[in-house]
Amino acid sequence: SYLRARNIMTSSFNLKKVEEELQKNPYFGKYHEKIEKLRKEKPAEYNARMKAKEEQKKNKSKEKKKLVKYPDSVETSEKANGIKKCLGDILKLEMVKNKTAEEIKHIWIDYHKGKDVLFSTYSNEQFEKLNGNYTKYPTFVFPLPRGDGYEFFLFQYVDSELHFTPMLQFKKHGADAPECLAVTYFPDLKDKDIILMRGEYDKDVVSPLDSQYLINLTQMFYNGDSTKCIDLIEQFNNKPDEFKYPEIISEVERMG
Repeated sequence: SYLRARNIMTSSFNLKKVEEELQKNPYFGKYHEKIEKLRKEKPAEYNARMKAKEEQKKNKSKEKKKLVKYPDSVETSEKANGIKKCLGDILKLEMVKNKTAEEIKHIWIDYHKGKDVLFSTYSNEQFEKLNGNYTKYPTFVFPLPRGDGYEFFLFQYVDSELHFTPMLQFKKHGADAPECLAVTYFPDLKDKDIILMRGEYDKDVVSPLDSQYLINLTQMFYNGDSTKCIDLIEQFNNKPDEFKYPEIISEVERMG
């Protein structure tokens, strides 16, 4: 499924994005002069119209989402497509409260089979190792192989979620750069020694294999098993002037 774009840091009206969408309109050429005249002579009115156009597009998108059919096993809060999902938005917790970790693992796997999402489970110990380093070093960059080279993706950890966006998009749009991959850890059932994970991706930017690669790479760097990986992460977060991108590539190739 297509991942609803969510800003990496903040959400704001993006005039540039609306203008780009407008230029894709087949009638743009016909009205280009009038639009340019309005932009120059009445900038406030122009901005207001652009903002209204963006709101109109959002409303249409919401209407489309209302037509989607969901299975009865999915809670209504997931259907509402909230900003941050809780485990109760996906599973009816009442149905698993008496299940073992192994049983919950199979339920989680069966539920996600056939869906365009990534999913996994972790023990408390596995997650605590990752979470400790995520919290201490919440930002990093990861290289994804592309042809004969690499494309870098910016990673950020916020409130049990991993967010990824292409570096080129971040350099171009800054805080308005849309993410292409979001991963959520659900610690709700940690008393049963199981942490559930679910990842959603924008298939127009990254494939399922690309997404899995980025998640695996993130875990390999952050699980604490490699001193070199932690050193690179620490350097990126605390001594950015000393950080060298080729060193990440060398480490990834060595690990691969």
